[in-house]
Amino acid sequence: DLADLMVKGKGQSQKPTVPSIQEETGQGHITLHRTVSMTEFSNLDHKSENDSFKGPALAIGQQILTWKKIPGENPILPLTLTFRSGLGQIQIKKIPMKNCGSTLVRYYWEKVPVENPFGFVKRRLQQYYFFTEDGILPPGGDIQLPVLFKSDFPGNFKERWKLKTRPVLCGGADIFINFRGIACEPMIHLDGVAEIEKKLMQRERTNIINASIQTITSSIMTPERLSPIVTYLTPEEEFSQSYPG
Repeated sequence: DLADLMVKGKGQSQKPTVPSIQEETGQGHITLHRTVSMTEFSNLDHKSENDSFKGPALAIGQQILTWKKIPGENPILPLTLTFRSGLGQIQIKKIPMKNCGSTLVRYYWEKVPVENPFGFVKRRLQQYYFFTEDGILPPGGDIQLPVLFKSDFPGNFKERWKLKTRPVLCGGADIFINFRGIACEPMIHLDGVAEIEKKLMQRERTNIINASIQTITSSIMTPERLSPIVTYLTPEEEFSQSYPG
């Protein structure tokens, strides 16, 4: 369980050990082939005074969150991490955070239930793994929090987490992190799939052409004749009508 992983020690000069994430199956504990780097923590020197803000400030993703929300400022956009992998494969992405302020910022995580408007019954299996322990960022502190996605079942999996801080940022507005992952089954019968896709594309082109022709022909309007049909008859046609046979 990732919740049991801890890094002990105060020295920042030494890099923490690199543990392996383990999962429990019916056959016991298996170690994933790909190891997970522990969160790297460092104090960065400011290049200039313009790089920092007075008071608490946190940069997450492409947004800088300050202590108070400025009137008229754009709302906080949730940071979204998108994953796509095959069954049983691991994909890793990172949540970048940096303390751009002049005070310590403590952060901790809270999981937000995902809405299920249709009431689908979902498997209670974990697909996302990341370190949810509390943390502290000093001024200039930079952190890259790794997030792992792995699923043994195909499907579309979502999770939402709320980042809370002390001091509170943006006047207490919610700071959300969205995880969206897709686990795909391996493609089989590639030749058959390619043939089906080719036929579908040909059928789609035919339907588009027929719809275009139908649109063009339906828009053509033949003007009505302004005089009786006799006006347009040749002398031979008039003689034939007058003396049939």
